[in-house]
Amino acid sequence: VGEDPYKCWECGKSFRQSSAFLSHVRGHGGEKPHRCGHCGKGFVVRSALSRHQRIH
Repeated sequence: VGEDPYKCWECGKSFRQSSAFLSHVRGHGGEKPHRCGHCGKGFVVRSALSRHQRIH
């Protein structure tokens, strides 16, 4: 209880959910699989892409 079982080996940040952990780790590797169809900018998580697309 109260523990964050997923810990990033790069920076030490801890996460409670595996999905949040995996998204975080992708950011360290430069992997940005979600691309804006309008400008080509890449994002680690789909929600960030959705937020970005509102500016177009």
